[in-house]
Amino acid sequence: MRKAIVLVFVLAVAFLAVASVDAQEVVSCDSKGHDHHYCHVDTYGGVTLVHQRSHSGCWKGDTWGYDSHGIWVSNGCRADFQLGSQRVDWSESMGHHYSSHDNYGGWDNDRDRDQWVDHQVDNAVGNRHKSHHDDAAVAVGAVLAAGIIAAVASDHDDHDRHQTHQDLVTCESKGGDHHYCSVGYFHKAELKRQLSRSQCSYNRTWGYDSHGIWVSQGCRAEFWIDR
Repeated sequence: MRKAIVLVFVLAVAFLAVASVDAQEVVSCDSKGHDHHYCHVDTYGGVTLVHQRSHSGCWKGDTWGYDSHGIWVSNGCRADFQLGSQRVDWSESMGHHYSSHDNYGGWDNDRDRDQWVDHQVDNAVGNRHKSHHDDAAVAVGAVLAAGIIAAVASDHDDHDRHQTHQDLVTCESKGGDHHYCSVGYFHKAELKRQLSRSQCSYNRTWGYDSHGIWVSQGCRAEFWIDR
């Protein structure tokens, strides 16, 4: 009887493992030339790049990304993406951009640097749950780390604003459409003012590459772009 129960348990685990693999569908999404291309797929379970097929780099948040309705690629990125995968750590997914975790200048662009800052703050706060004995010390350390990182980021942002030219552009998604606004080459985009009732959330309902801004799910807003 015990052997039968063990056998049923093993078969059940094997079945769940196969079902999990089957649920993780792999799809392709291609950008030809410098075009911004959008592929409508179900991204509810998350998206992970599993195979880059282009010579042009595929970097999350720069030349590829996704919202709740699909995956976008740009600047020649052609790749295969796994659906239903777990969330990828930003610090790992942007390894192409960052050369040294000890040097702020190692980032190739401000957006990657800002995301690394968010990642460090999340790690500092997350460490509070690792030990019940050192909660107070960890909390103080997290606050200090967040303050130092924010101050450094602010200094870099202030310096960058003096070195770049800013333009104000408006980009609008009507209804649930995914819309791309081509504005020519630029370095960075920031949301200045939301015009819609629908939420404009970075990397979910709006984002950008080096040639334009995309919006979706009814997001309408004004954006500063640094050239």
